Amino acid sequence: MFSEEGNLVPEGELLEHVSLTVLRSAAIGVPGVTDWSRATVSKKPLKIYDINGKPLFYDYAIKKGAETIGTVRAVASRILGAPVIAQELGPRYWDFEVAVKKLTPKVKKEHPGWKMLSTKPVCYSYPKLGVM
Repeated sequence: MFSEEGNLVPEGELLEHVSLTVLRSAAIGVPGVTDWSRATVSKKPLKIYDINGKPLFYDYAIKKGAETIGTVRAVASRILGAPVIAQELGPRYWDFEVAVKKLTPKVKKEHPGWKMLSTKPVCYSYPKLGVM
């Protein structure tokens, strides 16, 4: 029987794939990523879930000092294929924490009496991200 949980990639393995992708891209001279050879990969990725609450992607920030100079997206499940599916240059334009702070008052106003227990970043229509 098919098991989604049985196909999840351990985070340590994903970190290795992402680190190798960063090094390889910088070494072969991919335009815009030459600075990545002197950067570090964040050990704590942003976990992005599907609309059912299952892990879907892990976004690893590429940092040079305190500055985010890129992001590498890895898949959470072997079912999706290659472990690294995207590389982005520069800082992210969308920040999950800022989105939560901005949306919380709206949610409370529209649903008075409800209690928000947790929030998660969710990919609801690739590549669109939102807050669940």
